[in-house]
Amino acid sequence: MQPSGTDAAPAQAAAPQPAPAAAKTESAAYIDPAGIPDGVVTLGTPSSDVEARLGEPEQRINYRYTKDEWLYSGDASIYFDADGNVIGWNNPKGALKVSVGEAKPKADRIQVGSTKQQVVDAMGTPDSILDYRKAGSSWHYGKSRVDFNPSGAVKGLVNTDENLRIK
Repeated sequence: MQPSGTDAAPAQAAAPQPAPAAAKTESAAYIDPAGIPDGVVTLGTPSSDVEARLGEPEQRINYRYTKDEWLYSGDASIYFDADGNVIGWNNPKGALKVSVGEAKPKADRIQVGSTKQQVVDAMGTPDSILDYRKAGSSWHYGKSRVDFNPSGAVKGLVNTDENLRIK
């Protein structure tokens, strides 16, 4: 077993990564955007790109101190943080082109402690993502729900529709 100090030196030699902006939510930081197709909205997408990709919303609601919400046809919505970046959506009928990635058939099942990327790999893009700022977030797959703590790890699972791939 190597001492923990030996792993630190190579990491420090790598190119420095910019620190995440303090105003950003934790949601986008845990998803690999590499597999998201062009023209699709994902976590962190700026509002200007959302309008270019999804068109003009039917209504824009400003909640002043929390976030903005854009309403699209049906009951579809996109939620934005104070900087105008996507932090979630409600897409129960699949009308919006939104994604955090596709499920991988051989992905491990999820459990308390799983990361957001592990949930994406197991379950794909949720119907709804609700960001609770400092309290974490919830991803909904039908009536089932995966709750995340502020650091992005699963803290709870509610498998109402029995559709979650749970260990």
